[in-house]
Amino acid sequence: IEIIMSVFMLLASLHFGLLYNSVVTRSSKIFKSPVIKFYLVTLALFALFITLDLYFTGHTNNLFTAFRHSIFQTLSMASTSGFATADTTLWPNLSILLLIYLTIQCGCSGSTTGGIKSDRVLIFLKSFKAQLKKHVHPNAVVPVRVGNHVIDKDIAVASAMYILIYVAFIFMGAMIFSLSGMDFIDSFSSSVAHMGNIGPAFGSVGVFDNYDHIPLFAKFISTIQMLLGRLEIYPLLMIFVIYKWR
Repeated sequence: IEIIMSVFMLLASLHFGLLYNSVVTRSSKIFKSPVIKFYLVTLALFALFITLDLYFTGHTNNLFTAFRHSIFQTLSMASTSGFATADTTLWPNLSILLLIYLTIQCGCSGSTTGGIKSDRVLIFLKSFKAQLKKHVHPNAVVPVRVGNHVIDKDIAVASAMYILIYVAFIFMGAMIFSLSGMDFIDSFSSSVAHMGNIGPAFGSVGVFDNYDHIPLFAKFISTIQMLLGRLEIYPLLMIFVIYKWR
């Protein structure tokens, strides 16, 4: 059952257009996509690091069990499915940190996932690499490439801006939750989970708990964050911009 769920969580976090094209044309073109490659490598590395962290910190004495829990929780967080087969709140700090990052990045554009999306993260990393080259060679023309495609400068800037705004909303939410009386791990992980529409977070709002005990005002902020994250921020903010323009 875990294997079947893991397979479909992975499929749900990939670009549906690429999935459809691969099925219709009966080809493996989807694995040639640089975004898909980046996303799959990220999942593999994170699952490996979490497996080793669980095993060597003594959380589990069985390497296979560590891998089984690691891959399931990794896919669950990245796909924003919200499922769990282990209490991740009790996991080592490194594993929790890696899972929190996955709840921020999540899957690919054109999928069912929330979060920033792997596409924007890859474009940001490629832009950062291009800027480093530009500093070394100021007069050089260094395009931002993702695979064989040259990314327009406006798209690169828009991706970086979205990431900045997304992270800013996470920190604002965490600040508000802290002011309402929640501790640090509850506040920060809750804010990340709400923006990504993950569901469970860590601490007292972990996978085996719920948000019933958090203050009413924090629940209201959580609702706004879930709307912002699911609508990818701009559509909700546009309501106020259009109203002001009118």
